[in-house]
Amino acid sequence: MSEMSEKTKPPYFSLVGWSWVALGIFGIFMNLLGLLAIPGVLAIKKMLLNPEEMMAPLAQSGLGSLSPEITGHLLPFLNLWIPMVILKFTLSALLVYGAWMFLKGKRWSYFFLMALNYFLIAGSMAGFVIGLGIMRNVLLKMQASGLLETAGLNVTVPAFYNPLLILMLILILIPFALTAIYFHWTPVRLYFGARLPSNL
Repeated sequence: MSEMSEKTKPPYFSLVGWSWVALGIFGIFMNLLGLLAIPGVLAIKKMLLNPEEMMAPLAQSGLGSLSPEITGHLLPFLNLWIPMVILKFTLSALLVYGAWMFLKGKRWSYFFLMALNYFLIAGSMAGFVIGLGIMRNVLLKMQASGLLETAGLNVTVPAFYNPLLILMLILILIPFALTAIYFHWTPVRLYFGARLPSNL
């Protein structure tokens, strides 16, 4: 038996490890759904690139047509759909493997999950700002073009300082923040042989 496996595991070790495994499995499942949506994404992209084919059903429904500005915002999202889904599926699979190795006490998995945890914190905050900005821009253009009114949709454009959205972001960040604290906890660092701060 290895020296690391003989060490006493820190408190909450299994809880943290299995939480990462569950997160990875959830990511795999969600991105499998994303892969299944690819035919629909390609069909929408084809309609946007060929507006003459899109005009007929829109005209029949009384919605008119999408402005070039709205199309310009939707196309980059659709272009990124396939590579992003494949990338997230691969990262989710790596997460499951890394979390499993974490449970087995592999030292590299500790640094891998710690780096991934910080990446998810930064990514969540960046995704909130960028994603909300894009959504606001599209909704404002759809509102200005009268498309929402024609369709009978009463959509409120969310503000960046919307308390509910900020609360949702905080709730998402809390588990990652607690995990970051856990990874820097002395018993965890000692278990994986990580270098401790000089003042300890």
